Amino acid sequence: MTFSPLPSGSAVSITLVVTANGPAGTTINNTATVSSATPDSETGNNSATATTFIQAPLPALSINDLAAHETNSGSTTFSFTVRLSAPAPNSGVTFDISTQDNTATTAAGDYVFRSLTNQTIPSGQQTYTFDVTVNGDTLVEANETFFVNVTNVSNATVSDAQGLGTIQNDDIANLVISQVYAGGGNAGAPFTNDFVELFNRGTTTVDFSATPYSVQYAGATASFGSSNVNLTSGTMVPGRYFLVQLSGGANGVALPPPDATGNIAMAATAGKVALVASTIALSGSVCPLATTVADFVGYGTTAVCFDGSGRAPAPSATTADLRKAGGCTDSNDNAADFLVSAPFPRNTSSPLNNCIVGPPPNLSVNNVTVTEGNSGTTSAIFTVSLSAPAPSNDVIFDIATQNNTATTANNDYVARTLTNQIIPAGQQTYTFTVTVNGDAVVEPDETFFVNVTNASGATVTDGQGVGTIKNDDLPTLSINDLSLNEGNGGTTTFSFTVSLATAAPSGGVTFDIATADGTAQDGNPSGEDTDYLARALTSQTIPAGILTYTFDVPINGDLSIEANETFFVNVTNVAGATVADGQGQGTIINDDSPTLTINDVSQSEGDSGSTIFTFTVTSSFPAPTGGITFDVATADGTAQDDTPPGEDNDYAPRNLTAQTINAGTSTYTFDVTVDGDTLVESDETFFVNLTNVSHATAVDDQGKGTIRNDDAALLVISQVYGGGGNAGATYKNDFIEIFNRGTTTVDFSVTPFSVQYAAAVSNFSTNKTDLASGILLPGHYFLVQEASGGAVGAALPMPNASGTINVAATAGKVALVTGKTALTGSGCPLGAPIADFVGYGSTANCFETAALPVSGTNPNARSMNRTLSCADTNNNSADFSNPTTAPVARNTSTTAAACP
Repeated sequence: MTFSPLPSGSAVSITLVVTANGPAGTTINNTATVSSATPDSETGNNSATATTFIQAPLPALSINDLAAHETNSGSTTFSFTVRLSAPAPNSGVTFDISTQDNTATTAAGDYVFRSLTNQTIPSGQQTYTFDVTVNGDTLVEANETFFVNVTNVSNATVSDAQGLGTIQNDDIANLVISQVYAGGGNAGAPFTNDFVELFNRGTTTVDFSATPYSVQYAGATASFGSSNVNLTSGTMVPGRYFLVQLSGGANGVALPPPDATGNIAMAATAGKVALVASTIALSGSVCPLATTVADFVGYGTTAVCFDGSGRAPAPSATTADLRKAGGCTDSNDNAADFLVSAPFPRNTSSPLNNCIVGPPPNLSVNNVTVTEGNSGTTSAIFTVSLSAPAPSNDVIFDIATQNNTATTANNDYVARTLTNQIIPAGQQTYTFTVTVNGDAVVEPDETFFVNVTNASGATVTDGQGVGTIKNDDLPTLSINDLSLNEGNGGTTTFSFTVSLATAAPSGGVTFDIATADGTAQDGNPSGEDTDYLARALTSQTIPAGILTYTFDVPINGDLSIEANETFFVNVTNVAGATVADGQGQGTIINDDSPTLTINDVSQSEGDSGSTIFTFTVTSSFPAPTGGITFDVATADGTAQDDTPPGEDNDYAPRNLTAQTINAGTSTYTFDVTVDGDTLVESDETFFVNLTNVSHATAVDDQGKGTIRNDDAALLVISQVYGGGGNAGATYKNDFIEIFNRGTTTVDFSVTPFSVQYAAAVSNFSTNKTDLASGILLPGHYFLVQEASGGAVGAALPMPNASGTINVAATAGKVALVTGKTALTGSGCPLGAPIADFVGYGSTANCFETAALPVSGTNPNARSMNRTLSCADTNNNSADFSNPTTAPVARNTSTTAAACP
């Protein structure tokens, strides 16, 4: 403010009013008027003008901090606000603004870099918004930060020029231990090193450099300490494996390239492994299941700590503990989540496992042919194959050998049975090796089976492989002996057979063959007896693929009473075979003596106790002086004498030597004890053989004993259920239940039956299930599982037989048939082979007396049930009911209900 000079002594009166009402920082121009009084020396008025400039305070500028989740995909906008403490002045507030990396970086794609210059908060306004794009991901990591810096600010003071953006991690790791193998390098081990395999069964990615983990181990009863492998590098995306190689030995092959390595030496059969979400070593008690433990496996019978109700099974040098479904299963129960199988190490390069269960592949096992060799062993390697790689669940099955013409009793091969074998998720094959023993025995090619059973996770389309053991030995050659009566005149032909143990090989088998005298003579030289006609042939052949050759020698009959006489047939110069017996003996039996026969006996066996079968040996005329002697013994036919033990005990064996029909008598009796039973079976036979007969000619030396079956089956249909799998169904499958209401036992392998079905108004044809195995005792039930209409209902109890019949729930016809022959033709085939018949429902056109009425109310939860299992009036309506209570299926394990 300036004033003009005033005269001396002037009186001045000044009034100054200054008002600042513009925006902060503006300049205010004010004018003031000054009045003066008359001075002492003169009178007058003076005035003065004053100008003042006043600056208002500048506003303070600041930027806020922000924190938000990144999300799993796409982007999230972080909106920062630059704020003034008061409205901007007339010329506004200008500044530059840009992002700056901290733990979040643009190089890692955490957010999008942004930089702007000469940004303005206009006059009178107080805020400005700056958006930063943050990229979502599924990486498990710590919270990350970046900065937003405000620089080059004009027309404002700076109170906070840096905003902090915090990207909050919203991803959770779901890693599990998917495999533990602790036998590396041991004797018989397939791999040189132990390993622990991890699996990412979650939806997020784990970068160990950002989120370190560790694998930690302790002995079965020890505390955790320093046996650790820190995982500080490598990435696990969802559905991938991570292989941690550990200590090893000299045996086995190298693991696939590991993703991490350590020097932990694990015990092969029992121990504890922890996957820890940090690199801090566990310590203290033997069960450190702290919050940092992401997964835990206690394996083997002595492990003192484990996850859940029980330990993972004990592995070995040749097996590993594998988490089921390729790692997808985690019920936090080691016993339930792990199984033992051959080790199958997988790393981050192994096929992805998305844990999505797809349609089951088809399973088959191939056929294998091997040459046995003359000694030692040969491996027959069978391959169990899937039509496509196993989906995200393991395919598990049992596999075992089975005798056919090749048997373990003959040491043809070594039996092998394995259970719970696995084709891991993502794989397609499994190999099963059978040891075949070499020998020098000439025999036909022989076969055995390899059966795949109890498969889960796949549909078995061919569950039986055939192993063919090709014979590689020359056949052995032999010629038989013959004994025939000479006859009283003319000639009798002795037909000798040269036989090979197996068919002749390519090129055939050649030899020479000729007769030679024994006690019988061929009239050469002259003066000898002429008991037979001499023959000699060279270069005879058994062609390729053929087993036998016949050589006939004529014998001259006579009436001379003389001792039995012999001659020989010799096979020489054999090529293409080895000779086991090159000489056949022909015995000319003197038939000028009594003839001996034994009769056949046929009787019923009885239900218990024993029955005596009396055989009679008869001479054609009274025995000469000295009597007729012989041996007599029983021999099995279809009936068996429990020798060796384990055979049926149909009769008691007998074997007598030096038995006699005394001189002047003609008969001898031989008793055989036959045991009674209640088994329904065919008639059975055994034999009584006469051997070493002296002083008579045996013209019939074998008696046949026929044990007539006197037991009859009394089976009935006890329940029919046709709602299996349908809406509201009690069970997933239809079934037909049979009951033995009689007193006899039915062995279906001996006396086969079948259950046959036809719709209510249809004819019977081939819609049947054969019952060709299993035993049904009196008072017991037999459950025949049939088709399913859907997935509703519980599984049946273990069925005794299975078929594919679709049984209608409300009307139809079921026949229990003796035998497996299909019923055919029109009408109601209620003939002799039908043991029982049920027609149910109002439309059934065939039934016993009257059809069983069936209710339409919830038919899928009801069955046609024989009211009294022991009763059969041959009236379906009277014998059966259709109760509202849920059906109860019964099998041979159900408590017996013996009939009075």
